[in-house]
Amino acid sequence: MRIAFDLDDTLVRTGSSLKTEPPPLGWLANLVISEPLREGTSSLLKELKAQGWQIWVYTSSFRSRAMVRLNFLAYGIPLGGVVNQDVHDQTMEKMGKKLLKYPPAFGIDLLVDDSVAVYDEGRTEGYEVVLIDPSDPEWCERVRRACARR
Repeated sequence: MRIAFDLDDTLVRTGSSLKTEPPPLGWLANLVISEPLREGTSSLLKELKAQGWQIWVYTSSFRSRAMVRLNFLAYGIPLGGVVNQDVHDQTMEKMGKKLLKYPPAFGIDLLVDDSVAVYDEGRTEGYEVVLIDPSDPEWCERVRRACARR
């Protein structure tokens, strides 16, 4: 099973007041971390990986896929894949669709996102979205429950 996480205000702080993980130790990790992860992210993603989930990132930003991978690797989290806006746009063009996100095109079974528009689109297009509020301290538990239902 594949689970994908949005970045901005879901796993990475942009304008919100998300608490972040302490930086991993080591000079190499500190060199490659471009954005600290939301508090609880490392343990949640490692737990899901141990349960057999493949961890992906699906972002509507134009961040470099390599930099996203390196950022997560610094926390000890290898990603199964990264979909950024460039990859999304190319795929949607080939499919003849104009959608904000479309996880089924990448074999993604579950998407975690903070966008109500993406959540609504998921309901319309038939893919499951776990809607996460940036201020929700129980966000990890919401993700665990959604994963347990699958």
